Amino acid sequence: MKPRSPHFLPNITRRMLPFSDAASLDFPLGQLLRLSLFQISVGMASVMLLGTLNRVMIVDLSVPAF
Repeated sequence: MKPRSPHFLPNITRRMLPFSDAASLDFPLGQLLRLSLFQISVGMASVMLLGTLNRVMIVDLSVPAF
């Protein structure tokens, strides 16, 4: 059985990623995905920081939670 060539891959990524049409020659899809990965990691770090601060304020500083 002959393995399939990856020529179908761009069609799959365009269907699965809603903003893949934003990629151009100056701003390729790989760079766009790398930027989104950075944004996700910043979001995860901020969620962890704010959750910790929320817990400290409620438990240690006796700030009432809404």
